[in-house]
Amino acid sequence: MTIQSECSLQSCRWLVWAIPLLVAFNASSAYAMWNSAIADAPATVIRGADLYNAAVNQRVATDDMVESGTTGILLLQDDVGNMMALGPGTRILIESNARVALLTGWVKIAHECTASACLAPAVETERGTLEIGDHAAAIVAAVSAPDPVTEMFSESGIQKLEVPTNSASTPDRAVLAEGQFVSIASNKPFDLRPRPSAAFLSGMPIAFGDALTRVATTGKLRDDLAAPLRPVSFDDVAMWLMSGLPARGQPGNSFADRFGPRLADAGFELHVEQNLAALPEWQGVLPGPRPKPVIKLPKKSTIIKSEPSSGTERVPQAGSDASAQNPPGPPKDSGHWCSRLFNGWHK
Repeated sequence: MTIQSECSLQSCRWLVWAIPLLVAFNASSAYAMWNSAIADAPATVIRGADLYNAAVNQRVATDDMVESGTTGILLLQDDVGNMMALGPGTRILIESNARVALLTGWVKIAHECTASACLAPAVETERGTLEIGDHAAAIVAAVSAPDPVTEMFSESGIQKLEVPTNSASTPDRAVLAEGQFVSIASNKPFDLRPRPSAAFLSGMPIAFGDALTRVATTGKLRDDLAAPLRPVSFDDVAMWLMSGLPARGQPGNSFADRFGPRLADAGFELHVEQNLAALPEWQGVLPGPRPKPVIKLPKKSTIIKSEPSSGTERVPQAGSDASAQNPPGPPKDSGHWCSRLFNGWHK
């Protein structure tokens, strides 16, 4: 084998290893961060352990918790063609690789990536994960009334559903064709139907009846948020902390790790202690019992008892300072009353 052929073989070996890496790199590079394009009402973001306002043209980063306003929709879109609308009062967690976790509310998401290699968006809920197909759109709802349930509707294209099971076996999987609908209740098999239920259609935000349309960006996108409104309170994150989302116990990035520093606030710590039955992972995060305050009592006065006189005390002499300071008083009357009367007549 010549030197030239050996070099060619080494080049081939390098290419065999490099091609999968290049493909993975291209797939990752085909996803960009979500940014807010339309906000019918003020939205908020929890980044780290602080609460912020989020305006239009604001980029949201991985691990941001986004909550839409109480009315209208919040439209998010990325740089490669994907779009996502949040209904009123919807809470999501931005995850890596175009995934989002839906805590509560309504999400409509469309996969319209125009890059050569695209990551499929996915919506993760407490009861299952829906992966959106190419050039497809779906609606996902996580509602608590009248009973907690997750519902998914394949508006267009084909979606892949994965539902965790109570056993250690592989999760249940299903494919949702266009127009199909699935309902997933707690501890029950998912219910796949050919069309959405009347309750789903009546509860769906009106704007979700229209196809998602990309909005032209005006102005510069901002990566940094404005100054925080305040540190999060327990009420701000209670639903997240007690949720059944996989992100809650993510190793190295769990909610307990993330919000543990808020235990420095006495009110936050008190609420965690009161809800330890639902937050067992916080047992190891809570600080130890605080030392009881030391109460200093006033010193008691000391009474010194004098010993009986030994008869050797020094008696002040006449003319001494003590005699001058304490001159003797007039003699007291003494004797029998008869003698005193006689003396009085004698005078």
